Amino acid sequence: MKILLLIAVLLFTFSCVEKSSEEIYQGKLEELIVGDFSLMKDSLTKRIDIKQILMIDNIECLVSRDLQNVKIYSLETGQVIHDYQLTLDGPYAFDDYVALFYANSKDEIAILNTQGMFYYYDKKVLVKKFLINSEITYLSSISPESTLFRLKNGIYRTIILPLSHFFTKDEEVLKNSLKKFVLDFDPKNKKINFYGIDYPFGYLKKFSKDIGSYPPDILYVDFEDISYFTFPYSDSIFIYKDSLLVSKNFLESTRNSNYGGTELVEKTFKGTNDKFALYELKKESSATIDLLFNKKRNFFLLIRKQNETGNGETKDSRTKNYSFSFYNRDFDSLGEYDFSYPPNFDLENWFLTSEGLYINKPEQKSEDEYEFYKIDLSRFGDN
Repeated sequence: MKILLLIAVLLFTFSCVEKSSEEIYQGKLEELIVGDFSLMKDSLTKRIDIKQILMIDNIECLVSRDLQNVKIYSLETGQVIHDYQLTLDGPYAFDDYVALFYANSKDEIAILNTQGMFYYYDKKVLVKKFLINSEITYLSSISPESTLFRLKNGIYRTIILPLSHFFTKDEEVLKNSLKKFVLDFDPKNKKINFYGIDYPFGYLKKFSKDIGSYPPDILYVDFEDISYFTFPYSDSIFIYKDSLLVSKNFLESTRNSNYGGTELVEKTFKGTNDKFALYELKKESSATIDLLFNKKRNFFLLIRKQNETGNGETKDSRTKNYSFSFYNRDFDSLGEYDFSYPPNFDLENWFLTSEGLYINKPEQKSEDEYEFYKIDLSRFGDN
């Protein structure tokens, strides 16, 4: 009996050991590229930034923000099928620039501008407008790197970006501004709610003064009404049902990511001697970029920036290295693939559809179209 019990314990122990990096498939993303895809781009388009896949008549369409309008593209042809030009004149005109959006349909679009003003349009008529930032007790902005989600109950959810880092050296003020990132608001009654989420162990102590360490990234999976949060300098994932922590997990990788943070880099405006400074990841630093979910095949994709290579003095002049890691619903690894962008190019646009993953090509050869690689993911998840 003792021998049987010992065997059972050993079997349980080994079953709980994390998969070693040698057991995780490592490859190049080029192995999965099966073609390309282009979005048609006219001279008035200043920016392409795909943030949502919208079903129209059971067909997947891509929704992109520009500076002051939202466009819907056909995934079949790459052509614009709806160009939602925002009214810029009159007492209820749209102001500033589009930070985030969510299209309920081709006619109904919710927009947050960079100043925290919420707009809701139905058939190009503004039906609701109110300032969300007036309810925030500390200086903040809407993070354009985040995503706006619409929950099942009609409430919208996103992440806010605290700005205390730029305006105070008071550690207590900074610490308080990092407590609540998640913003929920109900357009019907203008009710606004903020709540915080757990940080990875030791995260605030190590990174609170690093502007690149926050805010976290959010992925909302609508059919289960669950939000997934990842942090830029961590491999942890926190899973929430509204404001309640359901579970947390660790996103295993073939390598130990080096979360070394950002540095202030001085640059010169092109064609002038005027200088400016911005925060960029250090050459050897890693960062968690985005977590995506494929409904059709039931798997997660995590994109990480790993490091930069080459002897260039700035990010632009170095090679940027990324990893694309696939996980099942229990966050067991399904494989990891590397991809690099040469000097002067970088990962700018990516989206996941039922057909696969699309990432921007390093070089855009024409001003009239924006090109992507099409990547086949049929080997992952449920088939």
